[in-house]
Formats: sequence, structure tokens, C-alpha cells
Amino acid sequence: MLKLLNLSETLYDRIIWIFTVMLVAIIGLFDGHELMQILMYGITGCVFFLILLKERSQFRPRICKYHIFIAFFIGFCYLSSLWGWDSDSASITSGYILRIFICMSVFYYHYEKLESIEPLLSAIKWGGYILAIVSLIGYDPRNILEILLRGGRVYNGFTCQYGGVYDIPGLFYGIFNPNINYLGMQIALAAVAGIFDIVYRKKNILIELLGLLPALLLVAVSGGKMNFLIVILGAGLILLFKTKHTSAKITIKRWLLLFAFFCMAVLVLSFIPTFRMTFERFVTIAQDLMNTSNKMPTDERIIMIQVSMEQFKKTPLAGIGIDNSWILLEQAMGRSTYTHCNYMELLLGVGILGTLLFYIWWLYPVYQFWKYRKQGDNNLIICIIWILISLVIDVAIVTYSIRTTYLYIALLFIEAKKLRDLN
Repeated sequence: MLKLLNLSETLYDRIIWIFTVMLVAIIGLFDGHELMQILMYGITGCVFFLILLKERSQFRPRICKYHIFIAFFIGFCYLSSLWGWDSDSASITSGYILRIFICMSVFYYHYEKLESIEPLLSAIKWGGYILAIVSLIGYDPRNILEILLRGGRVYNGFTCQYGGVYDIPGLFYGIFNPNINYLGMQIALAAVAGIFDIVYRKKNILIELLGLLPALLLVAVSGGKMNFLIVILGAGLILLFKTKHTSAKITIKRWLLLFAFFCMAVLVLSFIPTFRMTFERFVTIAQDLMNTSNKMPTDERIIMIQVSMEQFKKTPLAGIGIDNSWILLEQAMGRSTYTHCNYMELLLGVGILGTLLFYIWWLYPVYQFWKYRKQGDNNLIICIIWILISLVIDVAIVTYSIRTTYLYIALLFIEAKKLRDLN
């Protein structure tokens, strides 16, 4: 025990970094699993214990803007149980978010004290890489190869579809039950961070590729239009910020070339079996959005948004209670589901007031980044890219209930504080 107490601070930081990588990977792998809560509490408890050993008498927790902003949102979610259609659902979900927030506050406390956000960003990235590698093994490499050759996609619970056959089991079938949308989002964001490191930091490129290539492969076989969009949008924004110090003429030329390359890449990918299903889903949604007739849209999510919008018009300020959308959609569609859109889910559940309390988490760091932009470095750029991507993916994914969202927010608030301290 005495030897443990005498460990250097650097070693404590490295161990905590490893636990953070484990947490990110486990969140994606065990999403919806009964062990998830236990694993999250266990890892958080280990990190908290290491922090106490590292700081000893210097341990001084304090309330920061990160805690204040999130606490207001959670408080409003609890209040929504008073007028919610199902007060139990609202209370349970509010408690769920509160527990996530408490756990992520431990990680915020540790990484806020480090010199840079790079360790936390690296942990999120490598957690996504490990998740991609484990997932590719879990879906069975033979199934992945068939998807690449014949087209198809991977689904929830480590099942696949190709050759017109559904629910083809993988190696981890029946053991884990990850949601491919959330899993793919984590991996796609990790891929963006990896591309950023290759373009900007140019360190350990070979090691970076060992993690990045499996992540890109998983995004390709996931069939998720939003995961594909995250990588394309992230890579484009990285190149855009890379040209910010060049002349306007050179920047325009680069973007014209980039746009031409993007169009050519999309054209080529559309003929590859792996990406065919992804592009077909993009086309279906585009047709539904441009549908000017009275025909019912073919994409179920469009129907959900339409039904939810009609209810939102009736309860615009405070909504019908957090996590109560399933009641409305069950009445309208005959089954319990949710809107699959973070904006609509919040507007429907907690109205304009609750939605503003959530998105101020993203707007406050943007304000700080603009205010102290002259002190910014490459970390500021990846944070801005992350915010822009997050605002886009919220169109198709409900993120307020995802555990990693509160870790991403911690990253942004820590960077904002670093810039403010430099001023």
C-alpha cells in the first residue's frame, strides 16, 4: 500500500487514461446491457480512488460552469415529471442522466487539472478505436468480408445482413447487444479525431493508422448514413481549417478541388456493394423530404417527426415530460418507440425551455472559443469541429441520454477554461 501511495503523478495519470479508454469502449459495447451501470460505477470508483491517492490532502472538488449548466438541465427534467404524461418515465430518465453526470464529473475533475485536453481527446479516440476492433471481431471477420463483397450491413446485437438473408449471427451474438447507431457514432467521431491528429499533429502516423483503418471499416459496413456523414463532414472541416492561413485565392482553388474529389468519391462509392445500402437510405430520405404530395412518407422517422411536431405545437414551452415521446408515438404508430432526433425528442419532452438548457452546453464553449480565439491552438480547432458535427448528428440520433455526450461536453468546457486561463 505504501508503494502505491508513492507512485508518481505521471503514472497515476496514465492509469486513469487507461480507465478512460476502457470506459469509452465499454459504453459502446455494453450499451443496453444490464452490466453497463455496474461497469461504469466500477471504473468511476477506481478513477476516484486514484485521484484521492494522487492528490491526498490537496483534493478540493469545486463547482464549475460544467456542473452548473448540466445541473439546470437535469433539474428541469425532474420538474417535467410534474406535468409529464408519464411522471415515472420522466423521473427515471432524470435519475439516469443524473447518475451519468456524477460519474463524468469525476473525469472532468481529473482532466481539468492537466495542462491540455489532449490526454482526454486521445482517450476518447482510442476508446473508439478499440471499440471498432472488438466490433469487427464480434461481427465475425467472415461476415464482414461478405458485406464488403456482396453488400449489406451490420445490425444491433452482432447480427449481419447480406445476400438477402437477415440476422446472420456473429461471434459475439447473444453475449453483447450494442446499438449499432450509437456504436457507429462513437467510432466515427474517433475516426475524425484520428484524421485530425494525422493532418495536424503528424505524430506516430503508423500507430494512428492501426486504429483508424478498423474504425473506417466499421463505419463502412455499418450502413449508417449518419456515421458516414460524420466522417465526410469531419474530414472536410479539418481540411477547411487547415487552409485558414492561406490566401483566399488558394483556399477557393483547394475547395473546388476538394468538392470535385468529393463528388467523384461519392460516385465511385455508390457502385461499391458495401456503400450501396447507405446511399439508398440517403435517397429515400431525400425523396421524403421533397415530397410535396399528400402521400405518406416511406421513411418511418419522417412520420415520427411529423407526429411529434403536431404535439409540440400544443405544448411548446415545457413539453409533455422528458422521455415521454414513446406514449405519443405508441398512440400514433401502434408501437412504443422514440423520435430518433435529439432536437425533436427534447422539444417534445421538455419544450423550448428544456431544449435551450441543453444546447447552451454547446453554445457557451463556442462563445468562449470566439472570445479567446487568439490564444487558441489545434485543440480549439478539433473542439469547434466536434461541436459542428454534434449539432448535425443530433438530427438523427438522440444524444441527451448517451453517456459519452457528457464526456464530450467535459472536453469542450475544459478547453474553454484553458483558453480563459491563458488570457
